[in-house]
Amino acid sequence: MEHASRRLAEMDYLGAEALCEQGVALARANGDWRGYARALLPLQECRRQRRMTAADTAVQLGTNACLAHPPGGPRDGCVAVTEPQTRADAARLDDEARDAGRCVVVLWCEPGEDTWRVATHSGPRVHTDVSPPPSEAQRRRLTPDDGDGDAHAAAVHWFIAASEALGDAALAAVAAPLGSIDRVTQLEAMLAAVGDHEILHQRLADAARALAEQAAA
Repeated sequence: MEHASRRLAEMDYLGAEALCEQGVALARANGDWRGYARALLPLQECRRQRRMTAADTAVQLGTNACLAHPPGGPRDGCVAVTEPQTRADAARLDDEARDAGRCVVVLWCEPGEDTWRVATHSGPRVHTDVSPPPSEAQRRRLTPDDGDGDAHAAAVHWFIAASEALGDAALAAVAAPLGSIDRVTQLEAMLAAVGDHEILHQRLADAARALAEQAAA
């Protein structure tokens, strides 16, 4: 975690995130629930910074076969993957971006006329319905420097709000009581599916601290 803190200070968010993930896994394996909870805080910050970096770079709300898999591999940015791509394509894009060391955040969406369904692309199947993004922000890769800053800002706002709504839905699906290992396990599964949701990190840390307090009692 000391190495992770240095990477985070150096703004190497992907490197710091990987080290934090290792720290969380090691603490769990050792039953060190206080260390587990502490490691979640910098992990949350790494993921927040990764999402901010992605959003500041580009946002793409809707994909086709060409845009989902651009030449040279994934590019930094936030991507709402839609038809003709599939849920599996969204998961694959997420994996490819991680392997390539890119700051990419991926949502799986099913567009409709009145609502867009936002859903997890891996792990537990969770979904929620949100208002569709502005039409001018759909099906385009928008960047702050492309001359249409308002459309980019609107796309960023929609993407982050949709991500938060999906994370809220995932948190609401966690039923195990505080103080149980089942709650930790359920929260871990949801966080793996919606990794940039800050409140999920915080509730998981709460669940870990509750286990530590029980062990110390």
